Amino acid sequence: MSPLSGFRSRFINLIGVNFSPMPADSSNNDAAEAAILLDAIGSMEEAFVAYDAKGRLIVCNQAFRDMYNYTEAQTQPGVHFSELGEIDVQQGNVAIGDDIGADYLERKRAYRENLKGSFTVRLKEGRWIRTNDRRMKNGGFVSVQVDITEIKAYEAQMEDARRQAETASQAKTEFLATMSHELRTPLTSIHGSLGLIAGGAVGELSPHAQELAENALRNSERLGILVNDILDMDRIESGTLNYSFMHHDLAQILRQSVRSTSSYAERFNVRYVWTDILDEAPAVLDERRIAQVMVNLLSNAAKFSQSGGQVDLALTLQDERYRISVRDYGQGILPEMKEKVFETFTQGDNSDTRTPGGAGLSLSISKSIVERHGGKLDFESTYGEGALFFFELPVDG
Repeated sequence: MSPLSGFRSRFINLIGVNFSPMPADSSNNDAAEAAILLDAIGSMEEAFVAYDAKGRLIVCNQAFRDMYNYTEAQTQPGVHFSELGEIDVQQGNVAIGDDIGADYLERKRAYRENLKGSFTVRLKEGRWIRTNDRRMKNGGFVSVQVDITEIKAYEAQMEDARRQAETASQAKTEFLATMSHELRTPLTSIHGSLGLIAGGAVGELSPHAQELAENALRNSERLGILVNDILDMDRIESGTLNYSFMHHDLAQILRQSVRSTSSYAERFNVRYVWTDILDEAPAVLDERRIAQVMVNLLSNAAKFSQSGGQVDLALTLQDERYRISVRDYGQGILPEMKEKVFETFTQGDNSDTRTPGGAGLSLSISKSIVERHGGKLDFESTYGEGALFFFELPVDG
């Protein structure tokens, strides 16, 4: 019998490979097929090693030896896998805290007993190796070991980027909180003082001075809104915007929003007109946030309307959902801007015929609020004919 016949039989039985039947005395064929197996294993880029049911090495390739700096003498058939682990410790092949000495050997032994998942170790030169073993039907197992150093480096980069992003996000949150405190107090004082001056509390002003005072008052109001919008946007992005869902009458909230925004519409010589509204519209919602959405839509509609125009409003019930619509008859939205309307810091019009104002945050904030309520915010617009913004909310069941 060929000296390779015993090896061939053990290895083929181990991995369960089926070859074409050969005559019992075909020693030349035995040797040829064993050589094919060895050549296939030797050509693998990955480290490969096979053990029998008792954990004794049957065959390995050169990639396995190179990976752990084993000699051929150390990897002769019959050596137990635990002996190779001891060689790793003696030669200092492994180089990570928990993988030195007994800890490494015990972890490797436990893995080999269960063969679940994978076994990862860092070698002394810094390379990371992942081992995947598979049990064979006769109790032996094969082991494929891959260098995952690049993957580990990428994971480390991603983790570092994540930490940096968290640090930056925390710094931004702290900055915005500071800005809120540092700006809101003086803005409130400035706005109040300008209101008194514009209202005649310090005496009658000349027409020019009155105009300046009113402009300053409006700009201080815009700054206050901007501060609030920036803070809301940050809370939305971080998932910390608070909501208080309770039973409310949506119709009443919308009417109050119109009343509170009417003075703003008067600045543009625009009036709000209800074309259709339900008497009552019970719903579970956050009153303050839905009012914020409505005020944003009303303000935008007034701002983008022609002087002397009107904004049509409606609250209807469609397919068990409330539909709130705000329609202006201004210029409308340019086709190329439609996909960007709900993006932050986007204005729907940059022409000289409109007075955009704002920072382009209100629609993005409104969309997030409506979606948090289980609804949707959308719009329709034909440039030159105005725009219809509408949002839908579920009916209180």
